[in-house]
Amino acid sequence: MPTKLRGAPAILIKSPKSTILLDCGEGTQNRIINIGIGIQKIDLIAITHMHGDHVFGLLPLLHTLSNISQTPKLRIMGPKTLKDFIEENIKLTLIKNIDIEFTRPSNELCLSDLRIKGFEVDHGMESYGYIIEFAKAEKKLKVNELIKAGIPRRYWPQIKRGKKVTIDGKTFDPSDFVEIRNRKIVYSGDTKPIANTIRAAYNAKVLIHEATFTSRLKNEAEISNHSTALDAAKIALEANAEVLILTHISARYPDPYEHLYESRRVFRNTFVAEDYDYYIVM
Repeated sequence: MPTKLRGAPAILIKSPKSTILLDCGEGTQNRIINIGIGIQKIDLIAITHMHGDHVFGLLPLLHTLSNISQTPKLRIMGPKTLKDFIEENIKLTLIKNIDIEFTRPSNELCLSDLRIKGFEVDHGMESYGYIIEFAKAEKKLKVNELIKAGIPRRYWPQIKRGKKVTIDGKTFDPSDFVEIRNRKIVYSGDTKPIANTIRAAYNAKVLIHEATFTSRLKNEAEISNHSTALDAAKIALEANAEVLILTHISARYPDPYEHLYESRRVFRNTFVAEDYDYYIVM
């Protein structure tokens, strides 16, 4: 639940050409306005599950959108009951005509420079995490292979650009020294720790994983189908993620130190998300 220090779940993914909102808890539109991004710029809202802390900010946002744009168009992705929830409430609250395209998480959706697809998680109800990938893949040099082959550094930029280089009569193929990796952001939504998240987050640039509790309350995490900070760290480690960002911290923890300490013992590159934090994915 919201506290003085932390709002309900809402994560904005902003690329040069696309904007995706992951979950829409109470007060989300106010926070979007505060960071200076126009609500009408949102291309897609992806909801993980139908618990109120993840959807109660959706109707106010739709109401505002309908007032600032003539027949606004919006894509929304989420559980089966999300469509009924939105359409019934639009009818009851007399929100003006708004054009919504509903998509199921199992369908990959391609935006201008991002693509998104859901994967099933375990929260005791229909629940999803989301994989967001940049349309343009990242080229990464296999430095150890380059050094082993004795290729001088001055040739590395050419190889990264996909050009063959010839040294002392020997030609080297760039495909042997360049790894193509999609830049991937993965959001777990609310879930107990499961292998499906590891598979989805494999080699992710950023894994945003819920850590409602620390191991001190592990029994409560298991009963409520949530994860601990230690659970999230183990998943990030097994998935070979670059960065772990912990979210969905219980209001019982006014200070995230306990979460950081627990997670960083297993996965060093861990952060706890605070309201208005931002992270740049390179």
